Amino acid sequence: MDKVRIFQSRFFESVVPRDSREFTDLVWTPAVSNDRDASLRLMRDLMLNEGPFEAAFFIGGMEGVEDEFDLFSRRWTGTPAFPIASTGAAARILFDRYRDNILPYLSRGWENRLREEFVYRPFFEELLHL
Repeated sequence: MDKVRIFQSRFFESVVPRDSREFTDLVWTPAVSNDRDASLRLMRDLMLNEGPFEAAFFIGGMEGVEDEFDLFSRRWTGTPAFPIASTGAAARILFDRYRDNILPYLSRGWENRLREEFVYRPFFEELLHL
């Protein structure tokens, strides 16, 4: 999927799963010393300045996913932001919280797929008409 770009801070390099490392467009951003928060800020700044975007997907996670969703939504107003509720955690919370904002971007039946789909690559391609 050559249209997907994933950003990851080198701060987390030792714990990034093998599957994530296999994306063809994985962008490593520098770690800022031993400062987790500063490393995340830098990664997010670099990531959000890469646009414009066709859409953004938010998967699983904890507070960081909520932060990124908020930053993305404020920076790229009008660009679809899809929390993938089936991955649970923060993405599910975001989906439930912003459901009414997400639905205008979806065709009939897609809401359930965001809640239930576990095979993501073909799902994203279909959603974005790739």
